[in-house]
Amino acid sequence: MRRSLWLPTALLCAASQPPEPRLAGPKMHKTASTTLGGILARAANKYKWQARLYGTTHPLDPAPRFGSRLKKAETPSILYAHVYGSANEGNPSDVMLLPSGKKFKMRRLPVYEFAQLQTYYGKAVPGARLVVSLREPLARYISMMNYFAHAERDTKKELDGDTTQLFFEALRKHVARGRGGDYQSRVLGLRNASATSSFIQQMDNILLLTTARMDESLIVLRRALGWAPEDILHLDVHVSCSDGVRYDGRAVLCVEPLLKELPRDLHEAIVSLHRNDLLLYNAADAAVASRFVKLGPDGEQERDKLRLRKRQLAFHCQREGPSSTYRPDKAAFDGDPCVPYLINDASFQMYLSRRPPSYVFDGRTFIDKSGTPVKRHKKEWRDVFHLRALQYNVSYGTLPGELAKRLEKRRSVPTTRGAA
Repeated sequence: MRRSLWLPTALLCAASQPPEPRLAGPKMHKTASTTLGGILARAANKYKWQARLYGTTHPLDPAPRFGSRLKKAETPSILYAHVYGSANEGNPSDVMLLPSGKKFKMRRLPVYEFAQLQTYYGKAVPGARLVVSLREPLARYISMMNYFAHAERDTKKELDGDTTQLFFEALRKHVARGRGGDYQSRVLGLRNASATSSFIQQMDNILLLTTARMDESLIVLRRALGWAPEDILHLDVHVSCSDGVRYDGRAVLCVEPLLKELPRDLHEAIVSLHRNDLLLYNAADAAVASRFVKLGPDGEQERDKLRLRKRQLAFHCQREGPSSTYRPDKAAFDGDPCVPYLINDASFQMYLSRRPPSYVFDGRTFIDKSGTPVKRHKKEWRDVFHLRALQYNVSYGTLPGELAKRLEKRRSVPTTRGAA
């Protein structure tokens, strides 16, 4: 007997075009922002909306402009990008030293208020509704320090060390300097408890997502925007525990065990750095829970179906490498309907410029507008190791896996260059 679809194929393919959204928000590191960005990218591609999901934004810029200066400025209806300097909040160093020996001063998050962020978004996307994805502050902090400060350490000194304890020792130094604390509230321009409390009172019209309730958050979001259920179908990306590496191939640790083994005094010190973030996150998570409860049994049924469909999609679109380093060629978008679900933010621009056809996944395969199954035509799993591994990792001693073995093998082979 044929299994029932999430929705009948005819209904999926005949779904009406939802109104063009006006959305803007700051993409924050380690808050499932790449997962949300992928959902926004696929919706923009499907409905032919213009979206800006890459690059950086500067809340103090009086005249936001996107795209090449040689062309007409882009006018996105969806703006979801990192704030200038926010990436370096996970790096406690003031100066960055590249393997080449070149140094440059770290860019830091500018100081601005929430009202200034609102003004910026109002100019960039007039009439935009704020969309914010948040994560439990301690988990986010550990994850960010793991992803940036830990990944960029010199592992040549750690070959025989306990990586977990070495991480905690390094983390103590970062915490003592106060780097990266209250990251989420500062990105939103909430500089103190009073500003955070004021923001919480205004959350009714903000599209909130929390990683602890990501599926519930997405269901509330898609209903608020009038999107179809399949528009929020996704695969998680940048998952440290399964990937084992970050975007450039450097090794990272699994965050969950780090949280469980975190020494009590270090835990308390990190908590003291996140008073505003804890206030913000707890209120946002409670708001998401409340909004989802109001959907009643219908919301719970949709959540169960979404989770089932995600498992089915993961089985159908199996990865051949870490999601964090995946860099498909442009042609991959034309032949493989799984690629838009496997990419991370480094490929959003290519995807949106390519504008491949959009298909619906029915639990077994992808189907086109006529209901015809679309087969996968898998190409080589192109990852960052082809592009950056040698450039970044040789000097740091963090070259992973087979590439390291190949490199050592090449070094062991006598060279004949320059022989008479």
